[in-house]
Amino acid sequence: MSLKSIVKICKLIVGDNMKESNKLLKNGDEILFHDQYMLVDLNGQRMVASTSPLNGGVRNDLKAVFNYDETPVGGGWCQMKADTYEKHLEIIASEIGLSSATATGLSTTVQIGNSVVLTENYHGHEIVLVCTAGVDMNAARAGDPSGYDEATVIPDVRKGTINIILNCDVALPAGSVSRALITVTEAKSVALQELLVGSCYSENLATGSGTDGVVVISNPTSELKLSNTGAHSKLGEIISLLTKRAVARALQLQTGLDSVRQLDVYQRLKRFNIDDMLFLLNDEMNRNKSNVALASLIAHLLDQMSWGMLEPPVVLDTAKSLLGLEFGIKASELSSTHKVKDYVLRGLVQYLIDTTED
Repeated sequence: MSLKSIVKICKLIVGDNMKESNKLLKNGDEILFHDQYMLVDLNGQRMVASTSPLNGGVRNDLKAVFNYDETPVGGGWCQMKADTYEKHLEIIASEIGLSSATATGLSTTVQIGNSVVLTENYHGHEIVLVCTAGVDMNAARAGDPSGYDEATVIPDVRKGTINIILNCDVALPAGSVSRALITVTEAKSVALQELLVGSCYSENLATGSGTDGVVVISNPTSELKLSNTGAHSKLGEIISLLTKRAVARALQLQTGLDSVRQLDVYQRLKRFNIDDMLFLLNDEMNRNKSNVALASLIAHLLDQMSWGMLEPPVVLDTAKSLLGLEFGIKASELSSTHKVKDYVLRGLVQYLIDTTED
């Protein structure tokens, strides 16, 4: 099936089962949605920077970019179609009617119908960002313990992922297109930070997932020629704000992850792996706003202790002042971050129970 045939089919799709509809950009590129994938049909030569193993890096010969939902139609686990992820994506590209030689793509287990498309007009030129996001199963922080060693095992396809496709109707040199990958990644991490998303693999706040992907598209024929996509430039600011908004909205659409869901003691503290303590709290205790605020203060104290920014005795004394408790910790344990964390968290849970009962 040709790319133009796909375009015709996508244009016939009724929007009832999709939150985003097809979009024709001013530069002639088209964003097209299907049940299990979306694609950007490139109208002419584009410079593309992609983190995908399929035609990744910086290229100027690509004709399409796609994002594919790996979830089987009938449900169940995702299955690799080949022995490498690159070949797997080649097969997917062919199955959706693209030439694997002139396409780059990302995959996810997030529903394509939960895609978010945001557009900003910049000096008469469109900056368009498409995002799918889900991190409930694989949120991670840079530096977390790894899940596999690629030199010895074949990685599996994890559920979730934040995938972002950025289309800039601006002429940018290759270095600036690559720099936009950093800007998008930084903004994605800010979106997770502002939602206080915890890692699934450590006690830290998440900076992304282990499978995130980004594709940046630039138009070398654009009349607007720029060179800076970093945070100090206006274009960098636009990219960052679009990314933050899109990631937050996409997370909400996929799993309901938003500020309302996070206004909960359990959500704020579950990354510390203390379910045995948190199960003692009922819904009223968990959703009480003052309790959430107090839990957040304690969590941030513990974070700073783990980063080496605050010493354990200082954290313990501050927690004592906040909770009005004596922890009974031994002098020999005062220098142990693990012991201090345990005492402080147990004291916090006991305080929340006691104050609610009173």
